[in-house]
Amino acid sequence: MAKRVFLHVATPKSGTTYLQSVLWHNAEVLRKADLLLPGTFQSHYTAAKGVTMRRRMREVDIDIGTAWAQLAKQTNRSPGGALICHELFAPASTEQAEAAKSALDTPETHLVLTARALHKQVPASWQEGVKGGGMLPFDTFVHHVRHNRGKGQWFWSVQDLGDVASRWGAGIPADRVHIVTVPPDSSDPTLLWRRYASVLGIDPATCDVDVPKRNVSLGCVEAEVLRRLHSRQDPRFRKSRGRSYVPWTRKLLAVQILGQRHSAPFGLPADARHWVSERTAAMVREVNDRGYHVVGDLEDLGWRPPAPETRLVSSVTEEEVDDACAWTITRLQEELVKRQPAAVPPTVGPDDGVDGILELLEHIRAADTGTQPRPAPPKRTSTARRLRAGRLSWRRS
Repeated sequence: MAKRVFLHVATPKSGTTYLQSVLWHNAEVLRKADLLLPGTFQSHYTAAKGVTMRRRMREVDIDIGTAWAQLAKQTNRSPGGALICHELFAPASTEQAEAAKSALDTPETHLVLTARALHKQVPASWQEGVKGGGMLPFDTFVHHVRHNRGKGQWFWSVQDLGDVASRWGAGIPADRVHIVTVPPDSSDPTLLWRRYASVLGIDPATCDVDVPKRNVSLGCVEAEVLRRLHSRQDPRFRKSRGRSYVPWTRKLLAVQILGQRHSAPFGLPADARHWVSERTAAMVREVNDRGYHVVGDLEDLGWRPPAPETRLVSSVTEEEVDDACAWTITRLQEELVKRQPAAVPPTVGPDDGVDGILELLEHIRAADTGTQPRPAPPKRTSTARRLRAGRLSWRRS
């Protein structure tokens, strides 16, 4: 039986990648401080899938049907404290959360929620979706979030702080529900770790926080290029192919190439301030009314003026997209040369845009897997396709 178990059910994009990097980098230090990280990072990911039954996410080697039971069993063996941490626990229903908690043999369960300002979360969520194959234009995504429809329903299932806390916190005393706020961008980057460690009862100075940055942010131009690429729905890199597309569209293209080309960051339009502030105020009231333990300052969740260089994705010009595509094509050609491909390199030039990027990605994929490049699909043009690519406007208020 574990003396206490901390369930970190984070809202996605609330510093989770950084915190998880620090935790796993210091797993042995934490163990000596009487806090076990059971299993591996992958097993926490898979257990979260098992709890929420999100079977359509990318494939893993562990049986998700038994993943939570296995992780809970390891947790229960801890003679001291234990920590389970992954943002994919957030969308669990009340029934799923209760079933998960019932498998934990401990007299003291703590719920930890990291929370970040909504005006940061909306753009970050869209960008993460685009990295994973999303095709919605940013303005459309914002419209969905505002009106809680389509992709907006998923957003609120993991970003409504009061709702997530209610689903996971049922039966847990309010003083054991810890809301850790993410500091504003101008703050000391280690402040989030210090806040988080205080909840766990860990001396933050005992842990090495010099960890590599794993989650690269894209600028507005690069994000739009990646979205347009996915809107092609090239069957060679379609999301439905599961894991096969990830090393090339996400790891190589999004992170290693586009992530190194830094255009201006993007944010919400000024007219979003009213509804974002209203929703934030409602969440803050819920936290206060329920008496949850707040670490940090709830004012960190409020609207702040964007940095001077911040742009709207809708302001990206065709010339900027063309320049980014040409730059990306050059980088991909360099990557292909490094691999010494067996197949004849494609005749792609800097003006070939997204289609040229896809062709080079296919030849890189073929070189990496020792297969032959697959032919490009025939081009199709439809109203739906042009809408997805953002060439037609149907923006609503």
